[in-house]
Amino acid sequence: MSVRLVLIVINAIAMAAVVAYVIVTLRATPEAGAAPNQTPFLSDEDLEGRRLERALGWALICSAVIAVSLPLYWLWEPTRQEKSIEYFDDGSVERGAVLYANKQSESYSNVNSLLCADCHGLDGAGGAAATNFTPPGGSTPIRVSWKAPALNTVLQRFSENEVRDIITYGRPGTPMQAWG
Repeated sequence: MSVRLVLIVINAIAMAAVVAYVIVTLRATPEAGAAPNQTPFLSDEDLEGRRLERALGWALICSAVIAVSLPLYWLWEPTRQEKSIEYFDDGSVERGAVLYANKQSESYSNVNSLLCADCHGLDGAGGAAATNFTPPGGSTPIRVSWKAPALNTVLQRFSENEVRDIITYGRPGTPMQAWG
C-alpha cells in the first residue's frame, strides 16, 4: 500500500468524522435552562479560602521557575550559538568525507558517495580519470587518461565561487561532470 493511498484514506476518515459531527450537532436540540451568566457560582467564602491560596501558591511557584530559568538561559545563550556552529562544521566535514569517498574509503556509502576520489585520489593530491575523447576533425573517440587536478591546492588556483560553480555545473571539455 503506497503512502499516498494511506494519506487519502486518513483524509477520507477525517472528513467523514467532521461531517458526522456537524450533522449530530445540528440535529441536537439545546436544553432550555438558565443562561450561564445567571447560574449561581461559589460564594465569596469558598473563593477566598483554600482555593485562592492554592492558586496563589501555583502562581508563586511559576514565578520562581521563571525568575531562575531566565537568567540561566541568558547566561547559556552565547555558547549555544558557538556550539551550533561547531556542530555544523563537524557535520559538514563528515558529510564531505562521505560525498568524496570511493569504494576503497572507509566512509564510502553506495547511496551518498559521489566517487570524487576515483579521479582526484584518496588524499585529494590528484589522479587520473579515464574518459573518451574525440579529437578535433576525428570521428572515432579514443580512450584517454585525463589528469585530474589536486584538490588540496584548488583554492590557490580558483576562488570559492569558481569552485562552487565547477562542482555545480562541471567543466565542459573535461571528465568533470556537473553535480548540481
